[in-house]
Amino acid sequence: MAEKLMLWLQDSLLMESQQPSVRYQQEWLLVRLVYHHLDLRDRLWDTFEQAREKRSGSICSFIAVAYHVSCVLNDEQEMFVERSVHKILPWCMAQHFSMRLYAQTALLKLFALCKLQHHDQIAEKYAIVESSLQASMAHGNTVKNAQKLQEDFYFSAFHPVEHYTLETVFYDLPRLANITCEEWISTALLKLCGMSRMNHIALENSNIALKQFNAAAWVLKTSTGTEDNGADMIGVHKNVQKKLVPWCSTFPGQDLGSELRQKREEGLIVVASLIDRLPNLGGLSRTCEVFGVSEYVVGNLKYTEDKQFRSLSVTAEQWVPISEVKPQFLSMYLEAKKKDGYTLIGAEQTSNSTRLNDFKFTQKTLLLLGNEKEGIPADLLPFLDVCVEIPQEGVVRSLNVHVTGALFVWEYMRQQALAGTHSNRVHSQEEET
Repeated sequence: MAEKLMLWLQDSLLMESQQPSVRYQQEWLLVRLVYHHLDLRDRLWDTFEQAREKRSGSICSFIAVAYHVSCVLNDEQEMFVERSVHKILPWCMAQHFSMRLYAQTALLKLFALCKLQHHDQIAEKYAIVESSLQASMAHGNTVKNAQKLQEDFYFSAFHPVEHYTLETVFYDLPRLANITCEEWISTALLKLCGMSRMNHIALENSNIALKQFNAAAWVLKTSTGTEDNGADMIGVHKNVQKKLVPWCSTFPGQDLGSELRQKREEGLIVVASLIDRLPNLGGLSRTCEVFGVSEYVVGNLKYTEDKQFRSLSVTAEQWVPISEVKPQFLSMYLEAKKKDGYTLIGAEQTSNSTRLNDFKFTQKTLLLLGNEKEGIPADLLPFLDVCVEIPQEGVVRSLNVHVTGALFVWEYMRQQALAGTHSNRVHSQEEET
């Protein structure tokens, strides 16, 4: 199991340029694997060669892993440190500035560790290298960039063993990686969820080292292909990616499921029973969940258990209400929904279709999507109140059904949001009068 996990981490770091928040967690996990499993240590060195061949920007991750493992090892620390120096040293002359700087900073930190732990043989052997690095990093832009890197929490305070707590995983690392604050989960909330009773991992850190640091003020552009022109390649984050966290609007103690159900009652129903390609169904389920669709209808509930579906849904099936209506029963289903007061619309190009940008959605709307190749069968068109089409300018006849569904859902939500804003404004004016 540990070997498989390590292979996955190595491949992920080698092949993908991750955001700092993800990279920190992956590197930390790799450090702990190498720390706890002596037989996996040799595998770490192989990745230094693989990084040169596959994606040189990934070397910064493996340099960081080697450094942190060196800091926490008790057994064979001296041997591991020397092997780390041997592997990192060539990268001090890398073509790209950020890689050189990372390697040089890590080596200086390792030499300082050798002096602290009295590994005198290594310190003496590489004394000329240390003095050369110090002289090299004392000029130009390297000075301020090296100082930022050395003073960052990751090199100066973070301890892979001592900081192995829920607080670090869910609060400190997201905060220090410049993740939007809505995604930080405090220890108070973790306690509320009963996480304090876990035995294999502590809840809080025993020291306040990480609390003394603010969000990282540097970005290493390790994945760029630009030449080193001496420019400042470590800069302050001016803008960061923000992922919306809908559950943050739910107060602690409220039932999340009931809150979501209340918001979705009598809204949009998306019927995808005619669609048979699992990636399209999985992607649509994610769209439906993100925009709060009331109900998502598929031809067979077993689709939601398939890997192709889940690779696109990313757990959306756990949150959006999904029901099953087989294609042969759609006519009966549509009739029943019309009696319930729903406006039935079909995403289809017909001679009498209304353009999407001209159509006004009612709150209780049912959207029927057609099959990828055949569209909506002719025998179902009479059951619909209206067919709506997306205006097109290109040569290709139609959009992918997943994209079509997403555009319809977005337009519905946009109109409902505007209607809600207008309603709130009118209500506010009535109260004032």
